[in-house]
Amino acid sequence: MKNIWRPAAVVLTVSCVALAPVVEAPTNWWRPKAATPKTDVFSMAIAGVSQEELLRTPPLPEPHVHDSTEPTPVASRGANFGLGAQAELATEPTILTERLHTEPFDLVAVTWQGERAATDRVHVRVKEDGAWTGWYALEDSESHSPDPDSVEGRNSNAVSEPLMVANAEGVQVRIDASDTSLVQDPQVVLVSADQGLIDSSIGAGVISSAQAVGLPTVVGRSEWGADESKRKNDIETGTTLRAAFVHHTATTNNYSPEEAPSQVRALYRYFTDVRGYSDMGYNFVVDRFGRVYEGRLGSLSSPVVGAHTYGFNRETFAIAALGDFQKYRLQPGEAELMIESISSVLASRLATYNRDPQGLVTLMSSQPTNAPGAATTASVTTPVISGHRDVLKTACPGTHLAELLPLIRERAAAKLGAAIFDPIAEPNIFDFGAAGTTYRTRSNQPTTWNLQIINNCGAVVRSIAGGQAQAGPLDIAWDGRDGAGAPVPPGRYQMVLSGAGATGPFVSGSVLVQVNSVAGAPADPCPPPTAEV
Repeated sequence: MKNIWRPAAVVLTVSCVALAPVVEAPTNWWRPKAATPKTDVFSMAIAGVSQEELLRTPPLPEPHVHDSTEPTPVASRGANFGLGAQAELATEPTILTERLHTEPFDLVAVTWQGERAATDRVHVRVKEDGAWTGWYALEDSESHSPDPDSVEGRNSNAVSEPLMVANAEGVQVRIDASDTSLVQDPQVVLVSADQGLIDSSIGAGVISSAQAVGLPTVVGRSEWGADESKRKNDIETGTTLRAAFVHHTATTNNYSPEEAPSQVRALYRYFTDVRGYSDMGYNFVVDRFGRVYEGRLGSLSSPVVGAHTYGFNRETFAIAALGDFQKYRLQPGEAELMIESISSVLASRLATYNRDPQGLVTLMSSQPTNAPGAATTASVTTPVISGHRDVLKTACPGTHLAELLPLIRERAAAKLGAAIFDPIAEPNIFDFGAAGTTYRTRSNQPTTWNLQIINNCGAVVRSIAGGQAQAGPLDIAWDGRDGAGAPVPPGRYQMVLSGAGATGPFVSGSVLVQVNSVAGAPADPCPPPTAEV
């Protein structure tokens, strides 16, 4: 695992990244130095079974995962269980640590080397407000991963999903492995994100942030305290966005406005330090108070490829709701704030690429046979605004957020005003002097429009104007000729449709076409630059 110091695997020896003095049992007290800057990451090796804890710790709940398609009933997640059912466990655990007392932390995860078997189970429990919780099951985090064929995917680590907590001061880990696959160098990792003055000002509503056209107010990376030294420069940027995924972070909902930025920092360090990602996995994060945070750098204005939906990260983006909406139902006021913020972000980014928030899209998986729970086919047809679980086997974004998706789609569509959707040229390649092509799109309002044909030198060679009496399919034919009626020379051309509907201008839509050369055709007057040898 990268960027984390690994002590030798012993049962109760604990240490931190700063190489503070080791403290042995029975004290079990972990005192890392104060984090500088506000967020720090600590790891410790775990091994062996504490026989004392085996007798006195609560039993595991029924087999489940922290974020599965068959979510644990709300009443059982994190609950304290009596000791009577302990005998029901079939075997002794592979690892069971002592109850380790620590300095306050905000996130816990478990790492390992090698493959994790489908039957392996990882559980943690924490000490919050002076009391120990019941066991939380943490699933393998692969469904929230970079695409496997990306640089980021090849460099990522084997890590459980995180458990976000509120200033916990103790942790205990239990691992039940079917073989030795999971117990190769297991580590428990804690992330501490101290609250600072920056968080208080944001919590009070004083948010000055980077703005992008059409976006709501966004808390920029510098404002929520991203440590840019943790970010790598190998992040891929695509050419378009075709869909959006709504996630939840499956973490605590018990945070104040002032605490939310520290949770975002903890999540960022989980992605970069613990999982080995190049940046925050999500493009945007929204808290339960409706505040939007800039996630992966560049997402405000570019089709940056994230690390959020395994196999489906290219040509998509993700916004993650901070919290666990499988077990937590938003209060009406909170729901309205979150719906408004999520729909605003989705409307802005989808409008830039002429996507319909209420439409469908067919996405290709980069490696479907390895995608957890994915179909064996290479493609999936899903709503343009989808939940994570619409394409992979997971409960994400949680039942209580997933049930808001129809309203989020409706709200996002209403924010667009006049719009055209999914423009294409059919055919997009034709021969010099041939019949030309047709610009095809859909409108959501009656429109007046102007289609410009622009050559590779940037000159407008043809303009076609018209109108549409009602919303719906719009087909505009271009015969492949310029304004004087002559066939355009071979080359690359851009077809740009602009115009307005009843509520104002729509975002222009651009498509590319290629006119091929044939015998007797003139030369391309605007050839692309020749690459230097």
